[in-house]
Amino acid sequence: MRDRIRLWTYRAVSRRDLRLDLLRGYCVFAMLVDHLDINTPYYWFTGGNRFFTSAAEGFLFLSAVVMGVVYRPIAERDGAAAVLRKAGRRVAQLAAITVVVTLGYMWLSARLGLPWAANFDPRVEIPRVLSFSSSYYLVDVLNLYVVLVALAPSVFLGFARHRPWFVFGVSGAIWTIHQFWPISLPWPAEGGFYYIAAWQFLFVIGLAVGWYRDTVTRRLSFLSAPRGQAMLVLAAIAFIWFWHSTWLLDGYVPDVGAAITAAFAKWNLPPARLFASAVFFSLAFSIIHYFWRPLSAAIGWLLIPFGQNALFAYVVHLALIVVLLAARAEWLTDANTLAVGIGLQTIGLASLWLVTSGRSALGRLLSAGPVWFPASSWLDRAARLGVAGVLALVVASQPFDVPTLPGFVALPADQASFARPRVLVHAPPDAAARQPLPIVIVLADEEGEPDALARDFIEAADKYGWFLIAPRIEYQDDSLDPAVIAAESPGLIRGLREIVEDVAHDANLRLRRRVTIFGFGRGASLAQRYALTYAPETRAVALLGGGGYTLPPMNDIAEDPQFPFGVRDMSAAVGRSINVDALRRIRFWIGVGERDTDTATTSRAWDKFLGATRVERAATLARVLMRDGNDTRYVIVPDAGHEMTADARSRIVQFIVDSMSSGPFLPPVEPRRQSVRGPDDALLPFR
Repeated sequence: MRDRIRLWTYRAVSRRDLRLDLLRGYCVFAMLVDHLDINTPYYWFTGGNRFFTSAAEGFLFLSAVVMGVVYRPIAERDGAAAVLRKAGRRVAQLAAITVVVTLGYMWLSARLGLPWAANFDPRVEIPRVLSFSSSYYLVDVLNLYVVLVALAPSVFLGFARHRPWFVFGVSGAIWTIHQFWPISLPWPAEGGFYYIAAWQFLFVIGLAVGWYRDTVTRRLSFLSAPRGQAMLVLAAIAFIWFWHSTWLLDGYVPDVGAAITAAFAKWNLPPARLFASAVFFSLAFSIIHYFWRPLSAAIGWLLIPFGQNALFAYVVHLALIVVLLAARAEWLTDANTLAVGIGLQTIGLASLWLVTSGRSALGRLLSAGPVWFPASSWLDRAARLGVAGVLALVVASQPFDVPTLPGFVALPADQASFARPRVLVHAPPDAAARQPLPIVIVLADEEGEPDALARDFIEAADKYGWFLIAPRIEYQDDSLDPAVIAAESPGLIRGLREIVEDVAHDANLRLRRRVTIFGFGRGASLAQRYALTYAPETRAVALLGGGGYTLPPMNDIAEDPQFPFGVRDMSAAVGRSINVDALRRIRFWIGVGERDTDTATTSRAWDKFLGATRVERAATLARVLMRDGNDTRYVIVPDAGHEMTADARSRIVQFIVDSMSSGPFLPPVEPRRQSVRGPDDALLPFR
C-alpha cells in the first residue's frame, strides 16, 4: 500500500502548483452549489454553507497563498518597489472588475426580478458602487477581496524587511480586538458581514504561507507523519459529528444555537472557525498530495479549470446564479424539488466548466503564437473593454423599469443560529398601506421545500394583507424516535421564536404581535408545540397531516404523558412555563387526508396516546382540545392522502381569514431600525 501511495503522490511537473488549483476549483464548485441554496446530495460534498467552515474561507485563503508564492520572487529579483507597482496595478484591475461586475450583476438580477435588485436604479447605484459604499448579495466578497489585496503590499513590505512577527502582531491584534469589540468600517461598506478586521487575519496568514512556503512546509512536517494525519482525520470526524449532534447539548447549554453561532460565526472568524478551517484545509491538502493521481484523474478535469481561472469563474458563477435562481423560482415545486435541484446545480456546474475550459484552451492557443505579438494580452484588454461597453449600452437603453418583488425573499442565512431555522419572507405589494400586518408562519414537512408549500398562500397573503414567514427547518433524520423529537424540539421552538422577533423588529413594517401558524406533516407537530410554548403570542394554528402531536395539559396533571407525548417536563425542556389560560384562547384547525392511514411512516410510540394512524391522531387531538374549551375545527379532507390539496388549502385560508376577523388585538410591533426597502415597502434581504 505504501508503494502504491508513493506512486500516487503529487510530483510537480511545472512551476504552477496544481494542488492549489484543485483546491481553489473545489471552492468555486462549492460556492456555485451552495449559492443556489437547494438541499441536494451535492451538499454532502460542500456542507451547504451551513458547516463550521465554508468555501469563502478557502477561496480567499488560497488566493492569498498564491499571491505570496508569486510575489516573493519579484521582491527578491526586482525589489520592493516592483512589488508595490505590480500590486497597485492588481488592485486597480480588481476594483474596475468589481465595479463592472456589480453593476452588471445588479442589472441582470433586476431584469429577472430577483429580490436584492428590486427597484434598481443606475442613477442611484452607480455612485454607491464607484465609492464602494454599498455592498450587495454575493458580490460583497469581491469588495472584501479588493480591500485585502490592497493591504497585501504593506504585508509584503514587512516580509521583505524580515519583520514577519511585527506584521502578524499588528494583524492578530486587530483580529483579537474585533472579537471583543467589533470593528465595523463605514467604507468600504461591510453591511454587518465579512468584517474586514476579522478576515484580514486569515488573508495575512495565507500571504505568509505562500511567502514562506518552504519554511512552513518544514515546520509543519509533523502533519505529514502518520500520527499527524491521524490527528487531522480525528479532528475532522469530531467536527462532522458535532455538527450533526449539537442538539445533545440542549440540556446543558441554555441556548445551544446562539452559543454555537457565536463560537463559529462566519462574519467574525472567531478562533473555533479558524481552527476548523485549518483542520479541513490541511486534511484536504494532504489527501490531494498523497492521492494525486487517482483524484486528478477522477475530478481534476472538472476542478482544475475552475481553480486556474478562479476569479473569472467567480464572476461567471454570479451570472449563472442569477439565471438559475430565476429558473428555480419558476420550476421548483414541491413535487420535484430534488430532481429540479440536482438538475439546476448540474447545469450550473456544466456551464461553468464549459466557459472556464474554453477560456483556458483559448489562452493556450494564443500563447503558442509569436512572442512579438502578445495576442492573449490584447484579447484580455479587448474583452474587458467590450464587456464594459456592452454593459453600459444595455443599462443605458433599459435602465429603470424593473419587475416588482417576486414571491419570496431569502433572508441571508450565514448569520443565523445553527439551531435556528433559515427563513423566507413575503410582504404584500401594498404592505405599507395595510399596516399593521398579521404574521402567518408556514412550516413544511421534513422533505418539503418551504417556498414550494408557502407559495400556495401568496395569493391569499396579497389579497388579505398577510406577512408570510416560511422557515427552512433542519430536522434530525430519525422522525420516528421520540427521544430525537424531544431533544430537537426545544431548539427548533426557540429558533422559530427568534425569527419571529427579529423579522417583526427588522421588517420596517408594523406587524401584529400574535402569529398564526400553519404546519404540514412534521411541521404540524412543531407548530402545535410552538403554540403550547408561546400561547400568549399565538392567535390561531392550522395543522395538516401531523403524526407526532404533543397532548395539551390535562385537567388532572397526573394524566399528562412525558414530553414529547404530553407536557410533563416540557416546561423544563423548553425553558418556559405553559400558560393554560392563553392556550385556551387559541383557535385550532386540525385536518387530515381521509386516506392518510399509512402506519409505516408514523412512530408506534405515539399509538397509546393518540392512535395508530394520522387520521386517528388528528381526531384525538381535536377531541382533547374541544373538551378543554378551545375553538377547534376538525376536518377530514376527502380523497386525499398525506398531501396538500387545493381543497385543503382553501379550507386553511378560510380558517385563517375567519380567525383574524375578530379580536382581541394587541399593540403592533414597531420596527427597531431602518431596513432595505423595495417597491411599496415590501421587505428585502438585509445584511
